[in-house]
Amino acid sequence: MRKNLIFFDIDGTICLYGRSPGPDVYEAFRLLKAKGNVPFLCTGRGQADIHTSIRNLGFEGIISGMGADIRIGGKLVRHRYLSRDFLAETASTLIENDIAAMLVGQWDVLRTERMDPTPLETRVLHSAADIFQGNSFPHISSIDLEYGRIDELEPCMPAILKHSALVEYTPQSGQTRLLGVSKSNAIRHVRALPQYRELRAYAIGDSQNDIDMLQLADVGIAMGNAPAEVLQIADYVTDTLENHGLFNALAHFDLI
Repeated sequence: MRKNLIFFDIDGTICLYGRSPGPDVYEAFRLLKAKGNVPFLCTGRGQADIHTSIRNLGFEGIISGMGADIRIGGKLVRHRYLSRDFLAETASTLIENDIAAMLVGQWDVLRTERMDPTPLETRVLHSAADIFQGNSFPHISSIDLEYGRIDELEPCMPAILKHSALVEYTPQSGQTRLLGVSKSNAIRHVRALPQYRELRAYAIGDSQNDIDMLQLADVGIAMGNAPAEVLQIADYVTDTLENHGLFNALAHFDLI
């Protein structure tokens, strides 16, 4: 018998970026599923950026791209992305203003020249025309941005705000989220499905883009390493990632 839905962020919750989950996390997921609970991933990453070591934890569903993409049992349930015109306009203004940007889709990762290279990149943008090489149309749903000061981004904001909101992580970085799309919006979509309607929902995360997810869940759990604004809205604060926060939180609520 299924008992609860649990939605997990990745970075700072399951593992650090570029790292694999620790043994305590694997054990937590084994126990979680043995008790009939249903784990979902809920991340700002695109599908291409979810490593096999994370997938092997055994999620029933994956919400990615800040809620733009929902997959359950490998089946695509929802898919949102920028239109051709919005994508071209936004990329052009980012390039013209020399902004370090990573344009993230489910399987495409485009970056401006100013952004540091990544093994995930599928194309470097020297101009907006580079987006559509070979008549391809990448399904971009979110943009990672880096800047010295937020006012450097001001010339780009009119184009960005036509289709997205900006989530600020630090004074020098942020990520866009499509209008009408969020982690909480995606969770609401999942919970409306017949197989999940009666299940209690927990969510656990550590970042500003997790705030709406934690608020929507029946129980919102913040990692101890979360910033103050996340800690303030959580129903429960667990230990840090390094101190086995995920395992300890699930044990506290008798989920494992």
